[in-house]
Amino acid sequence: MNKIVTSFFKKQVEFNALSQGKSMYPLFLPGDQVYFKNKNFNKIKVNNFILVYKKELFIHRVIYKTTKYLITKGDNNLHADGKIYPKNVLAKVHSLKRNNKIITPEQYYMYQSTAYFHELRKILLLFDKKKIDYVFLKGLPLYLFYSRKLPEKIYTDCDLLVSVHSYLKLKNCLLEEGYEVERIKHLAQKIGATQYVYQKKIGSIYVRLDIHLKPYFMVQTLLPNVKLKQFYDQALAKKIEVKYLKIRFNFLSKPDLLIFLTLHYFHHNYKGSHRLYFLDLIMNSYAKNMATSNILEETVSKAKEYHLENFITPAFKLLNLYFPKSKYSIHLKKAIQMLKPNKQIAINRLDIFNEEKKFKSHIKNIFLIFRLSPNPWYINWVFIFQPIFLIKSCVFLIWFLQGYLYSLKQKLIRRSL
Repeated sequence: MNKIVTSFFKKQVEFNALSQGKSMYPLFLPGDQVYFKNKNFNKIKVNNFILVYKKELFIHRVIYKTTKYLITKGDNNLHADGKIYPKNVLAKVHSLKRNNKIITPEQYYMYQSTAYFHELRKILLLFDKKKIDYVFLKGLPLYLFYSRKLPEKIYTDCDLLVSVHSYLKLKNCLLEEGYEVERIKHLAQKIGATQYVYQKKIGSIYVRLDIHLKPYFMVQTLLPNVKLKQFYDQALAKKIEVKYLKIRFNFLSKPDLLIFLTLHYFHHNYKGSHRLYFLDLIMNSYAKNMATSNILEETVSKAKEYHLENFITPAFKLLNLYFPKSKYSIHLKKAIQMLKPNKQIAINRLDIFNEEKKFKSHIKNIFLIFRLSPNPWYINWVFIFQPIFLIKSCVFLIWFLQGYLYSLKQKLIRRSL
């Protein structure tokens, strides 16, 4: 059956079929007419959408590729589809038809990112007017500035670090512009969480801003001697100003951005190939100056100063593993040697392509913190019984239960319609 199906589709130069399922929502909706073109395996790139036959037919995004195989994953799926070999690849998505309009994925990205960017421009003008102290941690502005091209995925949120004394002004600005606090985290915010999520719908897209007042990594709670708060305080003070399309943005300095992104990757248990690809993008943008500048040396120095080398090293090693021929690989190997972590994990056992549900991910992250902690094991266990850890654990459980009950309620409402 496998040979019959693949042989039939590969004989077709161009063809179309109806989309089914919600694994690629909102790019592909059930009932969309999807147009395909037969494509040579060698010309398929990461972020292309392809038609695959592996026990069943499906359209998914390419998230990793070698000369021998590629890996695909539905945007809304937690798990990847495993290795996809050339014989399983039937065609590449060219465009889709919805409401009698034909659009390409590139056009969809352009519409979404343009609307998002226009909204950010309005917000930043207000921030400048009110003299709000902020810095972008990740999101669409960083991608556009460092890649100099349109995104190849949908960017739904931006993370900003904001000084505590600026938060009230920022809150008023966002509320005046029609933003709302995300409902499922509202209770946790009241109890004392330091992350505030604001969301606004513009046409058919959502603009989401994750506002951080303090480091949100569990490391800070479990390991007080890891100087994460001090790192973020100096990162906000040493932010850099960049311009893109005549708009001013505040970014982290180059070493601070590398440290943040590697810590963010650790926060997700080194899972999510898109996070590693973004790190690769940033590293490539720095590669031209690595031989003459001290970007990686400064990164290593700061990592050691704030006791973060154990958490950063695995991310650097994964970059070398999955991008061995990159322009920065030689410099990165030297940086890994300079870091000299006192605890390590086997990176070849890390599955970067499959992700986890939030609750499971947070529990695993706690164990990973202890595993990579620079402290002796007996000191780590003392930290567990600190009042601050117990309080934050309760906050997290309340947030998780509220989110779960809210999603369950939404499912029941949809079933009743």
